[in-house]
Amino acid sequence: MVHKTRTQLSTLNPHDDHTVLLLDGPYSWFQLRPEVLLSRYHSILEKANERLVKGFDRRAVTEGGMKQSVVFSGQRCRSGPSDQVSCVRSSVSKRSDTNPHSLDIGSIIGPAKDLRAIFDRAAAKLEHSTNAVDAQSVFDDIFNQQQIRREAIRQQSWSVPKRTWSSLAEMVGLGGTVLDSNIDSNIDVDETYEFGISVDAANELGLSVNGNVDNIEWIQHSSASGLRDSPSSLPTDIAESMPPFWTTSGYGVPLETRWEDVNLLADTDTEAIPAIISFSAGNVSTLQTTGWNKLWMHSHAQKLYEAQIPVPRLPLASIVDGGGVEHIFWNPDTRLERDGAKTFAGEWVAWQDICRGESTWRALGKL
Repeated sequence: MVHKTRTQLSTLNPHDDHTVLLLDGPYSWFQLRPEVLLSRYHSILEKANERLVKGFDRRAVTEGGMKQSVVFSGQRCRSGPSDQVSCVRSSVSKRSDTNPHSLDIGSIIGPAKDLRAIFDRAAAKLEHSTNAVDAQSVFDDIFNQQQIRREAIRQQSWSVPKRTWSSLAEMVGLGGTVLDSNIDSNIDVDETYEFGISVDAANELGLSVNGNVDNIEWIQHSSASGLRDSPSSLPTDIAESMPPFWTTSGYGVPLETRWEDVNLLADTDTEAIPAIISFSAGNVSTLQTTGWNKLWMHSHAQKLYEAQIPVPRLPLASIVDGGGVEHIFWNPDTRLERDGAKTFAGEWVAWQDICRGESTWRALGKL
């Protein structure tokens, strides 16, 4: 996963500030519009950067090159030494008993330059490892080292008595972190440990499904079907986004349908409605096999697909961040004809050039 993604990031050659979304595995459902996903991404970063300033003096943040620019999805904490620093409780959940979440590689979003740096480090760790390690452990290690380095900088920059690891975690916005008191904080504070990584502990951007679905529930707000134990209103960012079936043509779809009227998957741990539901490769979930026909777009998928083919080049999303700056996101693929697939080399190949038999490629064009 690491080496292929690293190669793909280099092959795409996006501008350094282009926003890139990476998904682990071939199966992902996008249940909310792009502007909701991107607006939440910016909001998570703004809050994370505010916590940095509160947890450190501003000079330490600047001189230490600390920033928040990349967001990994979160999952329930696993037991083991790799979770010493990476377990974080959601700061937005309404539930006091919310399970702590750790970094997960189900989805990653951030600037192209920062993602390339992270995957370069991950590839180097794999190449120098003498033991067999998986990608998840590598990224856990990168995040843990970043957080420990920040703690080391804080201790060097503040003239305060040393505190317990738990209290130090609270000071940098990692309340509830699972920490080992034997962690050595005397590490090199070189900036190569800083990668701007944050964790989407509330699962607002994406929810990784690794077989277990006991914390996932279908809800429909217009039917007063709320989350377990407490009613929940539709989040404002979803309610104010373009209606689910809006298209430029409006042909053959129920344009009057509101977000309150459709089925949405929710995380019952954090009460979030994720923008993306990701399924791990090789780990088939019952939700993956039985839930597709419950998604709001399922019965109108063909019409929605056809409506996108002739659409001229329009922005994918436009959002305004907390500082009042407007961000417009464009699709890098400007082709009007979309019946095909793109290769790793960036070449567009039509279905009829990939598939044998006219009936096969025509059927793919109607997916």
